[in-house]
Amino acid sequence: MVSLDEETVATLLGDADAAGVIKVDLVAQEISRPCGEVVSFEIDAEVRETLLAGTDEITETLSQIEAIWTFEEAHRQRCPWL
Repeated sequence: MVSLDEETVATLLGDADAAGVIKVDLVAQEISRPCGEVVSFEIDAEVRETLLAGTDEITETLSQIEAIWTFEEAHRQRCPWL
């Protein structure tokens, strides 16, 4: 996921405790602090795309349902005893 150093995390927690507005821009991979400072962060590309698309593992699996059905039918044909 996202990895930030302890000092940055403590600063962001302080901002949040002070009821500051913290904005996270996943596309730009930036966190904007209430004072205007911008903190960049790295995130795995696959995780980022999944979050941006609003999907999860189940959605990803269901997007392949036709291929799954095709595989299962072929498997039943090859191994009818199973």
